[in-house]
Formats: sequence, C-alpha cells, structure tokens
Amino acid sequence: MATSLSSLWLKNMRRISKAQQAQGRRLFKSLVPKASKAPAVGKSARPSLKSATPAKPVKRARPKAKAATPVRKPLVVPVQGVSSLPGSWQKSSFSFPGEGQLAPTRRMQYWLYLPSAPAGAPVAARPLVVMLHGCQQTAPDFAAATRMNALAERKGFAVLYPQQSAAADSHRCWHWYKRSTQQGLGDVRLVAALMAQVQRKHGLDASRTYVAGLSAGAALA
Repeated sequence: MATSLSSLWLKNMRRISKAQQAQGRRLFKSLVPKASKAPAVGKSARPSLKSATPAKPVKRARPKAKAATPVRKPLVVPVQGVSSLPGSWQKSSFSFPGEGQLAPTRRMQYWLYLPSAPAGAPVAARPLVVMLHGCQQTAPDFAAATRMNALAERKGFAVLYPQQSAAADSHRCWHWYKRSTQQGLGDVRLVAALMAQVQRKHGLDASRTYVAGLSAGAALA
C-alpha cells in the first residue's frame, strides 16, 4: 500500500513539474521580443543566385588628358635697332701707342652715332656723350639696351661707344681697379685719346663732353 502511494506521488510530481516548465517557457517567450534571424557566424548573407540581379560592369571613366598649358614666352620689350634711326651709325677702329718702349700698340674698336640734322638748318657743334659698357658686353649691345641713340636723335648730341678689346681683357672688362688707370694711364688714357680724335674729326664741341657707363664702365667713368 505504501509502495503504491509513493509511486503515484512521484508520477504526480513529475506531471506537475512538466506543466510548470511548459508554462514558464510560454511566459518567457511572451516577454522577450522576437529578433530577426542573424546570418550564421562566418557566413556572409548572400542573395540566392536565382533572385539576384547580375550587376552590370562599372565602366571606369578614363581621366581626361589635361590640355597642355601653353608656355608663356618671356615678355620681350622691342628695342629700337641701332641702325634703324635716321642718323649715322659708324664702326671704326683706333690705335694708340703702348706705354713704354716695349709695350705693344693698343687697338680698340668703337661705334659712333651722329644724329641727323633738320633740312636747311645750320649744323652747330654738337656735344659728345661717351658710353662705357660693362663686363662681357659689346658696344652694339650696350647701345641697343640703353637706347641712347634714340635719345641722341631727339636731343641732337653725338654718342661714342668704345669697346674694350678681348686681347686686353678676356671678359672685356675695363681695368678701372689698376693703379695706372686711376692715375690717368691705361684705359683712361686710351679712351681720352679716342675722344679727342673723334671730336676733331667730326667737329664736335670739346667743351661739352659727358661720360657714363655700366658696372666696370661706370667705375671707369
């Protein structure tokens, strides 16, 4: 009798326990919101081959070639040519004996601009402006760069451009720094003799003589 009651009690207890577990599970599901199914770990969500629309190949636009930027040429200021003026543009050479018995004769080229005279007007003795170039320059280059001939044409004076000999100096520099030059010899004596000859030959006014220069030419002036 006792055995039958024990077994009946155990069965009832198991039945009650199962009912309570089922009720608890239903209550838990009602309280927790339904979550969307996440893809399995390690596998990416991929659309099925049947429903997926094949992606069109993306055409990459080729970078347009940049138009070549035109290279700007440096602005060149037109320089009035030394021979395009109505006056006289002359090239000559000058020789002068060297200093001392054994010194060689100094030779130097020079250019001279004489302005044109108005028709019928008397030609008066003109003043002289002497222009001394810098190192590594020539007399024609210096005349074109300074445009002194154009000014001489308007104002009526003569312009003399001595040119240092390459034999005297490989860079065509005037020797203003030498003691002999500073004492009135050397290049100073040579240029002074050239000035006197040009003034006599062309009837220029020796009392109105002006000297200007650039760099080494300025030092010599």
